[in-house]
Amino acid sequence: MTVSVTGVSGTLTHGSTLTIAGTGFGTKSTAAPVVWDTWENGALNDPTVGGPWESTNDLALHSGAPQRHANSTYNVGKNLGQSDYYAFVIGPDSPLADHWFCQYWLYLHSDWTWVNDMNKSMGNIKFFRIWNPGSALENWVMAWHTGDDTIAFTEDEPDVTWKSPGSGNYCGWNPGTALTKQVWHCLQFEYLESSVGSKNGQIKWWLNGQVVRDSRTDTDDGGIQTRSGSDPLKRIYELGLFNSHGDTPINSTFYMDDVYCDNSWARVEIGDANTYSTCTQREIQCPSAWSTTEVQVVANQGSFAALAGKYLYLVDSAGVVNAAGYLLGDEETPVNKSVVTSISATQYIPKSVSTSISATQYIPKSVSTSIEATAYIPPTKYCLFRKT
Repeated sequence: MTVSVTGVSGTLTHGSTLTIAGTGFGTKSTAAPVVWDTWENGALNDPTVGGPWESTNDLALHSGAPQRHANSTYNVGKNLGQSDYYAFVIGPDSPLADHWFCQYWLYLHSDWTWVNDMNKSMGNIKFFRIWNPGSALENWVMAWHTGDDTIAFTEDEPDVTWKSPGSGNYCGWNPGTALTKQVWHCLQFEYLESSVGSKNGQIKWWLNGQVVRDSRTDTDDGGIQTRSGSDPLKRIYELGLFNSHGDTPINSTFYMDDVYCDNSWARVEIGDANTYSTCTQREIQCPSAWSTTEVQVVANQGSFAALAGKYLYLVDSAGVVNAAGYLLGDEETPVNKSVVTSISATQYIPKSVSTSISATQYIPKSVSTSIEATAYIPPTKYCLFRKT
């Protein structure tokens, strides 16, 4: 079904509630994500929404520079190359699910070092993993090897064959080139568990809004096998970084922020371009209510200077997104539609005003007589106007 966003109301400020109207939003049994953590309460394991994390391992709360944006006071991080090398969060043991969407923002400090030996410290860095909390061996894992390629496959299952520039389990993505130091990067992942014994699972991931790899188009089989026999469903095991070999201490500091983890692909994002695929920055929005025609979110400005002028995207549970972004502007500010007296103004007058007006400010289209106005009254939609 087509997703269509027809309107947004609410104040375009960080932390306010936005109500999104439209059609084709689908259902989401629990509106809120499994975990959404900004660490802005200054607690290591008391997420903003949901949780707690099963573990935060060796991550440490961090209040100094670099912070990702003006509304951020805390993030988490670690010097990964030292003896403490479990620097990631583990999702709650429940729920287990066949669909997952996750994201986190990552910053590599100037001391970050790639090592050209996958059996040495900083030569094998796992950055995303899904695993059952029980004793099952099979797990989906993604890791940067020697800073110049990425392995992505299911351990204890048939290999994935990534197309060129990949080869076998290696997908041909060079993190040493893509992950510029001292810059915040957003990693996002859509994961679908396969049927038992079938290569119909999916993995798709983005860096800074751009698709890195999609198993539907970038593997020989058009998918991945993640289960065989009675292998159970999984939960998020790793969001963050794991240095697989901590044998030789080496300075490599990183920071992480704004971690989102959900057992549905349905979500809301605000981006910097008028189509989802051309965005180079997208900020996740945390939903608080969800129906097929209306969704409410808590506005997350992230590192945007303002939300006005950006584009809103709603993704349904199948991964379908509105084809054109919904442009956010001054019309998103709630207006008083009951004004019914005479106007003295000067600026935009909507075509639905039915009496003669001399105007200087914005007048909502529901005005039906003349009004004397000096205050700013935003329109509910952009429309034709005449200037006097």
